[in-house]
Amino acid sequence: MSDHRENANKITLMRRELVQVAGEHAIVSCLTASESAMSRTRISLIPLALSLSAALTACVGLSTVPAKDVIPEDTGEQAFGDLTISTTALDFGEVGEGESSSRSLTLENTGDLAVAITDLSLDGSSAFSVTTTLLNDIEPGGTQVIDLLFAPEDLGGHSATLTLATDAPGAESVEISLSGSLGDGSGGDEGGDDSDEPTTAMVSVTPLTVDFGTIDLGKSGSELMTITNSGSEGVLVKSISASSAVFSWGKEFSVPYMLDAGSARTFTVTYTPTAEKSDTGTVTVATDDPNASSIVVNVSGAGFDRCDLCYGLPYIDTGSSAYIDFGFVTSTTTKSVDVQNVGDMDLTISSIYAENGADFLGISTGTFVIGGFSGSKTLAPGTSLTFTITYKLAGQATIDGSSDNFVHIISDSAHTADYKVALNGICLSETGCI
Repeated sequence: MSDHRENANKITLMRRELVQVAGEHAIVSCLTASESAMSRTRISLIPLALSLSAALTACVGLSTVPAKDVIPEDTGEQAFGDLTISTTALDFGEVGEGESSSRSLTLENTGDLAVAITDLSLDGSSAFSVTTTLLNDIEPGGTQVIDLLFAPEDLGGHSATLTLATDAPGAESVEISLSGSLGDGSGGDEGGDDSDEPTTAMVSVTPLTVDFGTIDLGKSGSELMTITNSGSEGVLVKSISASSAVFSWGKEFSVPYMLDAGSARTFTVTYTPTAEKSDTGTVTVATDDPNASSIVVNVSGAGFDRCDLCYGLPYIDTGSSAYIDFGFVTSTTTKSVDVQNVGDMDLTISSIYAENGADFLGISTGTFVIGGFSGSKTLAPGTSLTFTITYKLAGQATIDGSSDNFVHIISDSAHTADYKVALNGICLSETGCI
């Protein structure tokens, strides 16, 4: 009986808030008072079929969280189980013709388990769009910012509903209402008086001039650029484009891209010359900042052909001899051979094989086998690779095989695509060099 009175007294200290209706359920917050502090307990998904008294009774006996978790009524934040959302209504204000407005929504995971956003959909006016990339999961204590853009084409009011589906209990389906309007062109982002609009640009790009210098044909030069939003609101980067095909940007992020207030993002600009001449052009960053809608970066460079040969060239050093000489052998013998790229461009070797000559006067001149090479290898100028040649002979012979046996180096050399070197060996064993 005493427990019942104690619980009844606790009910009298509660202030109830109906914070969200989702389908056939309501989410109720219970605020309790104690001698030391105020604290809040969140109750999720109370069936609407229950009476209000049943919902209030569900608050009795629940443990409370620290007072610092109390959400002031005027912040617009709403709690759905372990997921707190900055607001359930976004007003984009009034914009003029050809203008757009951006807003952000912040999701915070206050629980102990990761929260996954399983679906996100927009229903209503097509003037609203989501411009952010969603995280796979929102880790405990983490946040996800969802950036939205309002870019209407039809005059008048527009509305839509953003629906979030998550795997968080109490936040399986959350709806956020979106609204905005297109005026006759005299309205700003918030409508009415334009006197509150900033008069200086919020977004900037550095550097504004890039000289790539002289770049060898077939090579590229790159410069790191930074786009910075120094304002108090997000800025939409609509596009990044180059005036000439020899200049390009790295596409490190997708555009349109919402650049948050006080943040910066880097990207690369690359110059790839195609001829021996000077090139000039521009890289343009388009934004929705009314004072920096088009930021132009001047770029320049010159292409130059530094090569003398302008091809790769294979070479095997055989010393003073005209062939790779195994000399006199009495058994199977293996040599390591180096092939070097003595050209001034890359050389790709696709195959190395041995050509074994025909018998001479009925006596075999030898059998040569290649080893240590497979697939395809690319050699930069001045570098080399090593392979092996094994020589063996089935019977006695004292015939110089240099004119009948060769090693072939097949490559993409514009000078010598099939480079071959003669092979020579003499077997002195009566039983054969096997």
